[in-house]
Amino acid sequence: MLDTKSTYYISHINSLQEYIRNEAFREVLDTGNFLAVTCETDRKLCCYVIHHPKYVTLHEYTMTLTDYAKSNMSECCLSFS
Repeated sequence: MLDTKSTYYISHINSLQEYIRNEAFREVLDTGNFLAVTCETDRKLCCYVIHHPKYVTLHEYTMTLTDYAKSNMSECCLSFS
């Protein structure tokens, strides 16, 4: 469970800045095991989810979280403070 200062969503700009400055974050993303998926309700935000059909689906040329992933984000998404 997330604490009150954590979230699964991050702005695209902040995620790029984090990628540049945070070596551990960069190493995780560079494995190719996670995809950036844009938030359906706020296009300025994204989450990083495990690249697996259980969690991500292609819908109208856009990657989206599956219903399962939306209900189990702690299982499949990176969290940010």
